[in-house]
This record gives sequence, structure tokens and C-alpha cells, in this order.
Amino acid sequence: MIKKNTLDEALKTYGKNYVPTYGDIKYLLPGEHLREVHTGGWRLEYFVIDLMLGCKEGLIDDSPNFGTLLQLLSQKSSPISAALAITIDMGK
Repeated sequence: MIKKNTLDEALKTYGKNYVPTYGDIKYLLPGEHLREVHTGGWRLEYFVIDLMLGCKEGLIDDSPNFGTLLQLLSQKSSPISAALAITIDMGK
């Protein structure tokens, strides 16, 4: 996983519709992605456990009734799909 703005910056010299290869991503990413553990992007378990659950990355939507998140989702022009789904039950 890679932040969009980090990937955009790494690929800024390529055309708008360029589809990067793994090699492009591995060798163009700056900063922490140069370390062997993060080569080619964050591993899923690092992102979810360390960054997302640690409140270091992701969207914190404290608007009434999740208005910000709903607005972001309504701007999608195609369905969101993933090979993996994660559900976090916070219990009340």
C-alpha cells in the first residue's frame, strides 16, 4: 500500500494514463519505502495494524453521521471492489 500523493510524485515524469510496473514502484518510491521492509509499498498487516489502527493513516471522519465519508463515497464513478475485506467491530 502506498499513499496516493507519494505514488503520484514518484510517477510525475510519466504520462497521465501510464500504468506502473512493480519495478517502477519499487525503485521510484522515496523515504521509508527505500528500506527493505517497505520495498514496493507497505505490507497489508503493517498498514492495518500499525498505521490504520494506530491512527497514523486513514480518514478520521468526525462529521455528524459520517458525512465526509459518505460524500467521498458518493463521488465514486464505479463500484469499489477488493479481493479482501476487513471488518473491525468496536463493540458498544
